[in-house]
Amino acid sequence: MSNKKKNVIISLIILLCVIGISQTLAYTTSSVETENIITFGNLKLKIVETVLNETGEEIPFSPEEPVDITKKESVSRIVKVENVGQQPMFVRVELNITGTDKDGNTVESAKELADYNINEEYWLYDNGWYYYTGILEPGTQSEELITEVMFDTNQITNNYPGGSFHLEINAQAVQSKNNGTNVIEASGWPEE
Repeated sequence: MSNKKKNVIISLIILLCVIGISQTLAYTTSSVETENIITFGNLKLKIVETVLNETGEEIPFSPEEPVDITKKESVSRIVKVENVGQQPMFVRVELNITGTDKDGNTVESAKELADYNINEEYWLYDNGWYYYTGILEPGTQSEELITEVMFDTNQITNNYPGGSFHLEINAQAVQSKNNGTNVIEASGWPEE
């Protein structure tokens, strides 16, 4: 092999080494020490439903005992949320009235035939959900979300005699540790 060819090959090898080193240096970054806090734990909640009996005593709600709403404009229904997990949490609740007529057909306007006595001191409404404004610590219950459900008894009696209406409750929670300063700023709520 001639000296000229050796010099070309050596020059190419040196050029490739220089390109490799420069590419390596281009991707080198400086690093700084950071602290990322991630909390893992179980979030468990329980919906607590009670009613006031005839003497004003709070007793557990029993779905097996139907209430005749045609004779009352409102019925007692107290809804709270209990943190039965091990981590503090933010909570939100969705309330939905569903109904069927005497033939079992769905009452499409059921939501419009009922309203709730909402505890606005501790619960904030936003986009279909009621958000508990405090942090729910493990082993504690929220303030009541509602204390009664009011029905449009005239509409129900006239249009849906013999029908049935039910309050459906959906509750969700996200951890409160390292997750914003309030329930509205919190992230991680399930997508609809």
